[in-house]
Amino acid sequence: MSFDGPGTVSTRNFFSELKWRNVYKVAAAYAVVGWLAIQVTATIVPALHLPDGLTDQNFSLSVTPQPTARRNFNEGGLAKS
Repeated sequence: MSFDGPGTVSTRNFFSELKWRNVYKVAAAYAVVGWLAIQVTATIVPALHLPDGLTDQNFSLSVTPQPTARRNFNEGGLAKS
């Protein structure tokens, strides 16, 4: 990532770096899986007469970014991005 000056980062380079690291794909996949989990929980919890707190807990876990989304798998194993 190149710098325009001390303490600044070029916006173009920043977004190209995000694209290169597949951040957009991971964010989209994470949003789809989180939405699906929320929908399934919202449907099943009332049908099975489970506590309503499960739906709230599932929502909280779905909107909280997980540390595993910041990891890369490569030839050498799991590496921090």
